[in-house]
Amino acid sequence: MAICRSPTAKKDIIVTAGGKNVAPQEIENVLKADRYISSVMVHGDRRPYLTALVVPDFEALAAYAAFKKIDFLDLCDLVNHPQILNLVRRRIDRLQQGLPNYKKIRRFTLLSRDFIGSQGEVTPTLKLRRKTINQHFAALIENIYLPSDDGIHDTSFCIIDEQETLELN
Repeated sequence: MAICRSPTAKKDIIVTAGGKNVAPQEIENVLKADRYISSVMVHGDRRPYLTALVVPDFEALAAYAAFKKIDFLDLCDLVNHPQILNLVRRRIDRLQQGLPNYKKIRRFTLLSRDFIGSQGEVTPTLKLRRKTINQHFAALIENIYLPSDDGIHDTSFCIIDEQETLELN
Protein backbone atom coordinates (compact mmCIF):
# COMPACT_ATOMS: atom_id res chain seq x y z
CA MET A 1 0.00 0.00 0.00
CA ALA A 2 1.46 3.36 -1.06
CA ILE A 3 1.04 6.49 1.02
CA CYS A 4 0.68 9.76 -0.87
CA ARG A 5 2.20 12.75 0.85
CA SER A 6 1.36 16.33 0.05
CA PRO A 7 4.29 18.76 -0.14
CA THR A 8 2.37 20.99 2.28
CA ALA A 9 3.62 20.81 5.84
CA LYS A 10 0.91 19.89 8.32
CA LYS A 11 1.62 23.06 10.31
CA ASP A 12 0.80 25.17 7.23
CA ILE A 13 -2.68 23.73 6.70
CA ILE A 14 -5.40 26.36 7.06
CA VAL A 15 -8.59 25.27 8.81
CA THR A 16 -11.33 27.71 7.90
CA ALA A 17 -14.13 28.74 10.27
CA GLY A 18 -16.31 26.26 8.38
CA GLY A 19 -13.90 23.43 9.22
CA LYS A 20 -12.46 22.99 5.71
CA ASN A 21 -8.77 22.10 5.43
CA VAL A 22 -6.88 24.13 2.84
CA ALA A 23 -3.26 23.71 1.75
CA PRO A 24 -2.20 27.34 1.11
CA GLN A 25 0.80 26.42 -1.06
CA GLU A 26 -1.47 24.84 -3.66
CA ILE A 27 -3.43 28.08 -4.08
CA GLU A 28 -0.29 30.22 -3.90
CA ASN A 29 1.38 28.19 -6.64
CA VAL A 30 -1.67 28.54 -8.88
CA LEU A 31 -1.66 32.31 -8.42
CA LYS A 32 2.12 32.70 -8.81
CA ALA A 33 1.83 31.15 -12.28
CA ASP A 34 0.39 34.47 -13.43
CA ARG A 35 2.86 36.88 -15.01
CA TYR A 36 1.60 39.81 -12.92
CA ILE A 37 2.00 38.02 -9.57
CA SER A 38 5.41 37.44 -7.99
CA SER A 39 4.55 36.15 -4.54
CA VAL A 40 1.43 35.35 -2.50
CA MET A 41 0.66 34.43 1.07
CA VAL A 42 -2.80 32.97 1.66
CA HIS A 43 -4.41 33.56 5.04
CA GLY A 44 -7.63 32.25 6.52
CA ASP A 45 -7.05 30.07 9.58
CA ARG A 46 -10.27 30.08 11.66
CA ARG A 47 -11.69 32.74 9.31
CA PRO A 48 -14.88 32.64 7.22
CA TYR A 49 -12.98 32.90 3.91
CA LEU A 50 -9.49 33.06 2.45
CA THR A 51 -7.59 36.28 1.85
CA ALA A 52 -4.12 36.93 0.47
CA LEU A 53 -1.20 39.29 0.61
CA VAL A 54 -0.14 39.63 -3.01
CA VAL A 55 3.23 40.90 -4.24
CA PRO A 56 2.99 41.87 -7.89
CA ASP A 57 5.66 41.42 -10.52
CA PHE A 58 6.58 45.09 -10.62
CA GLU A 59 8.24 44.99 -14.05
CA ALA A 60 5.22 43.32 -15.65
CA LEU A 61 2.86 45.78 -13.91
CA ALA A 62 4.94 48.74 -15.04
CA ALA A 63 4.82 47.46 -18.62
CA TYR A 64 1.04 47.03 -18.34
CA ALA A 65 0.72 50.55 -16.90
CA ALA A 66 2.76 51.97 -19.79
CA PHE A 67 0.63 50.08 -22.32
CA LYS A 68 -2.60 51.34 -20.71
CA LYS A 69 -1.13 54.84 -20.24
CA ILE A 70 -1.47 54.70 -16.46
CA ASP A 71 0.72 57.35 -14.90
CA PHE A 72 2.46 56.57 -11.60
CA LEU A 73 5.29 58.08 -9.60
CA ASP A 74 6.50 55.07 -7.63
CA LEU A 75 5.52 51.54 -6.63
CA CYS A 76 3.07 52.82 -4.02
CA ASP A 77 1.29 54.87 -6.65
CA LEU A 78 1.25 51.89 -9.00
CA VAL A 79 -0.28 49.36 -6.57
CA ASN A 80 -2.86 51.92 -5.41
CA HIS A 81 -4.21 52.58 -8.89
CA PRO A 82 -7.79 51.26 -9.34
CA GLN A 83 -7.01 49.85 -12.79
CA ILE A 84 -4.11 47.84 -11.34
CA LEU A 85 -6.26 46.48 -8.50
CA ASN A 86 -8.93 45.58 -11.06
CA LEU A 87 -6.36 43.82 -13.27
CA VAL A 88 -5.08 41.70 -10.38
CA ARG A 89 -8.65 40.88 -9.24
CA ARG A 90 -9.63 39.73 -12.75
CA ARG A 91 -6.53 37.57 -13.05
CA ILE A 92 -7.01 36.01 -9.60
CA ASP A 93 -10.65 35.26 -10.44
CA ARG A 94 -9.65 33.64 -13.73
CA LEU A 95 -6.99 31.49 -12.05
CA GLN A 96 -9.47 30.33 -9.39
CA GLN A 97 -12.12 29.10 -11.80
CA GLY A 98 -12.98 25.53 -10.99
CA LEU A 99 -11.84 25.70 -7.37
CA PRO A 100 -14.43 25.10 -4.66
CA ASN A 101 -15.62 28.30 -2.96
CA TYR A 102 -13.79 27.55 0.29
CA LYS A 103 -10.48 27.49 -1.64
CA LYS A 104 -11.02 30.83 -3.38
CA ILE A 105 -9.37 34.10 -2.38
CA ARG A 106 -12.24 36.46 -1.63
CA ARG A 107 -10.18 39.53 -0.74
CA PHE A 108 -6.56 40.50 -1.21
CA THR A 109 -4.12 43.30 -0.49
CA LEU A 110 -1.55 44.26 -3.09
CA LEU A 111 1.79 45.09 -1.45
CA SER A 112 4.31 47.62 -2.71
CA ARG A 113 7.31 45.47 -1.81
CA ASP A 114 8.28 41.81 -1.85
CA PHE A 115 8.71 39.69 1.25
CA ILE A 116 12.23 40.30 2.58
CA GLY A 117 14.75 37.73 3.77
CA SER A 118 16.63 40.22 5.94
CA GLN A 119 13.42 40.78 7.92
CA GLY A 120 12.91 37.03 8.31
CA GLU A 121 9.89 36.89 5.99
CA VAL A 122 11.46 34.30 3.69
CA THR A 123 14.06 31.58 4.12
CA PRO A 124 17.34 31.51 2.14
CA THR A 125 15.53 29.18 -0.31
CA LEU A 126 12.72 31.78 -0.64
CA LYS A 127 10.05 29.82 1.23
CA LEU A 128 7.57 31.98 3.09
CA ARG A 129 7.86 32.21 6.86
CA ARG A 130 4.16 32.45 7.54
CA LYS A 131 4.40 33.17 11.25
CA THR A 132 6.77 36.11 10.69
CA ILE A 133 4.71 37.51 7.81
CA ASN A 134 1.55 37.17 9.91
CA GLN A 135 3.24 39.13 12.70
CA HIS A 136 4.62 41.86 10.39
CA PHE A 137 1.30 42.33 8.62
CA ALA A 138 -1.12 41.51 11.49
CA ALA A 139 -3.00 44.83 11.37
CA LEU A 140 -3.22 44.68 7.59
CA ILE A 141 -4.59 41.12 7.67
CA GLU A 142 -7.19 42.15 10.27
CA ASN A 143 -8.26 45.05 8.05
CA ILE A 144 -8.85 42.71 5.12
CA TYR A 145 -11.54 41.02 7.21
CA LEU A 146 -13.34 44.22 8.22
CA PRO A 147 -16.99 43.91 7.22
CA SER A 148 -17.18 46.94 4.93
CA ASP A 149 -19.55 44.94 2.76
CA ASP A 150 -20.10 41.34 1.78
CA GLY A 151 -18.39 41.60 -1.58
CA ILE A 152 -14.96 42.25 -2.94
CA HIS A 153 -12.78 44.39 -0.71
CA ASP A 154 -9.44 44.51 -2.48
CA THR A 155 -6.90 47.02 -1.28
CA SER A 156 -3.29 47.96 -1.64
CA PHE A 157 -0.73 48.73 1.01
CA CYS A 158 2.16 51.07 0.50
CA ILE A 159 5.33 50.31 2.41
CA ILE A 160 7.64 53.30 2.54
CA ASP A 161 11.19 52.10 2.31
CA GLU A 162 14.36 54.07 1.78
CA GLN A 163 15.47 51.43 -0.72
CA GLU A 164 12.39 51.99 -2.86
CA THR A 165 14.18 54.12 -5.40
CA LEU A 166 13.29 51.80 -8.24
CA GLU A 167 12.69 53.80 -11.38
CA LEU A 168 10.19 52.04 -13.58
CA ASN A 169 8.96 54.97 -15.70
